[in-house]
Parts: sequence; C-alpha cells; structure tokens
Amino acid sequence: MIEINGLDALEKRFDDMARNAQKVSSKGSLSFDEIFTDSFMRTYTKSSSLNEFFNDLNVHNATDFKKLPQEQLDSKVQKETPFNSFKEMQSKAVSKYLQKTIFG
Repeated sequence: MIEINGLDALEKRFDDMARNAQKVSSKGSLSFDEIFTDSFMRTYTKSSSLNEFFNDLNVHNATDFKKLPQEQLDSKVQKETPFNSFKEMQSKAVSKYLQKTIFG
C-alpha cells in the first residue's frame, strides 16, 4: 500500500480557504479602503494612498466620486497606472484582495 503524507495539512488548508471565502461572501460588498490598500496604490499607481490618488480630482468622499466624470477618472488612471480604465484597476484590486484574503 502506498502512503501519502501531508493530506491532513492539505485538508486543513482547504478548510481555512473555505472559511475565508465564506467570510468574504457574507460581507456582501467591499469598500474602496479594503481593496485599494496603500500597498496596492504604491505598487500600481504614482500615489501612496487612495486619498492621494483622488486628491487632485477633488474627490474627498463618495458623493464627490459619484459626481466625477468617468472620462476624467479613466484619463488619470491611464496617465498614472498600468491600467486602461478605473474599472480595470478596480478589478485588479479586488483580485488582489481576494487572493490575499482567501489564500493568505
């Protein structure tokens, strides 16, 4: 009979990932602060934080963000990040968040 070592550790890892995925799922939504961490912003933008990124666009809260023309936001993203649009940047941020949260 062949003996396979490490299955208990693998099973625990899968259980941990399932619990982490459940926590994320139960939240229902994520805030910008959760996904656009300072680390993400330093890695993918010329800014050290989300507030700094939005500062010259005069975006200081959710209301300001909603009023911001999409073209203006996308233009800044294209100039200061490797992304083509804010939607693409946001997608990458969510992906990074989920990767870190679920897989550790």
